[in-house]
Amino acid sequence: MLERIIRMLLVFFVTLPALSANNRANSIEVKPVHLGTPLESRYAGKSERTAWDLEIYDNKLFVSGGDYDKSTGPVPIFYYDLQEKLWVDTGTVPDEQIERFYMLGDVLTAAGADPTDSWELGNYYAFNGITWDIHRVIDGAIHTFDFIEFDGKLFAATAVQAGQFPVCVSANGGLSFEQVPFYRDGQILDTSVLPIDDGSMPPYQLRAYDFIQLDGNLYALFYFYVNGSLELSVYRYQNNAFHFYAPLPPNVVFASASHEALAAKVTFQGRTFFSTGRLYGTEDLLSYTKITFSENAKVTDLQVINNILYVSVYEKQEDGTYRISLWHNETGKYGDFYE
Repeated sequence: MLERIIRMLLVFFVTLPALSANNRANSIEVKPVHLGTPLESRYAGKSERTAWDLEIYDNKLFVSGGDYDKSTGPVPIFYYDLQEKLWVDTGTVPDEQIERFYMLGDVLTAAGADPTDSWELGNYYAFNGITWDIHRVIDGAIHTFDFIEFDGKLFAATAVQAGQFPVCVSANGGLSFEQVPFYRDGQILDTSVLPIDDGSMPPYQLRAYDFIQLDGNLYALFYFYVNGSLELSVYRYQNNAFHFYAPLPPNVVFASASHEALAAKVTFQGRTFFSTGRLYGTEDLLSYTKITFSENAKVTDLQVINNILYVSVYEKQEDGTYRISLWHNETGKYGDFYE
């Protein structure tokens, strides 16, 4: 819950003037204003009220919610009108949770994390100015974790049952989707038989959690069993298929409360920065640099605004309180983060 509260603070912090890149003494103390808890009347549990993502669109702050682990759908979507200073309910959608918002062109879009209907098709939703148009078209999607536009196509990262592939592509503007094959060592992956559940994830699911776009290429992070062990690897999209590129190395440590592998990611100045709870940077998705703010600091969100990378960070203090800070980087160099 705390991690998504801090994400809300970032919306207001980035309206401040840019701090000097050479003088941390110019840090500004900001007192956040509580806007309310829009899902409080809908959900008794704290996790379902969590603002998993925020998006500013048309001078409105859209807030996601729900919890697909607890099957809490259908889920309402609220926005806070930044001009009128009030919350507006845009209606419910037939999913257990909305995890992320996306801007597809000039249309605000949300992917359904877990449809309340059958697993034959997953959902995404397009805001029409009043409520949400339902598009139940994502082939085999038990969960939809990420959305991206690339090379004139729309891609969805999903969880699917054995025998399927966890990325779908649409070449017709999202009217229909089909699954994209995965290859390793020149052979198409056999996803028909998965090992017994080891507690890491449901044994009947294959999951692609995140897309990364870097240097004109599209990559997907894919969980798959290799020699009996669950491996998170990077696959690159080429010739209408995803091909094994490299495993994610063990020095990339996951410390996030997000349902996704990556809590946030951006491409900035030729590098990809991403948060697993810790912040990492990479130029090639082969080697990774950990960027440390303090020993116990957790990174909750990344945003690039006006060619400046902003990073929201929190750290628990000895007295039980939390210190929240905003860092920025103007060059993309790993050593150039300033508070």
